[in-house]
Amino acid sequence: ERDALVDFAGSRGLADRLHLVGEVPTARIFEFLAAGDAYAFPSTTETFGLACVEAAISGLPVVSNDLEVMREVLTAEDGEAAAIFVKADADGMAGGLAEMLARPELMARLSAAGRRLRDKYSPARMCAGYEALLLP
Repeated sequence: ERDALVDFAGSRGLADRLHLVGEVPTARIFEFLAAGDAYAFPSTTETFGLACVEAAISGLPVVSNDLEVMREVLTAEDGEAAAIFVKADADGMAGGLAEMLARPELMARLSAAGRRLRDKYSPARMCAGYEALLLP
């Protein structure tokens, strides 16, 4: 889809703002994500949302469609959400992004909650959870 995306951006005068970076090495994903300002997650179905969790852990404030699974995985252990959850359409996503960008204190709160997800989803903790399920 590279050519189609480049053509689409060019037709709207945005070609200079489009950066198609390709695959990011796993060891650098958090560094790459942290370079952003916000993370928009418009998926209408999801089973876990790993990419969204990685963005939140990186400190990006998140706007996500209001899916039950996203509310679950993007809520820190203290009960604070690391995202704004919006109606699953273009207006909902645009409104959530606009609200977030207009409120720096909200962005900071979401960012802090997202960083707290690091402990919830640490490899050691997740492995311990699997061991508890599988070992008697």
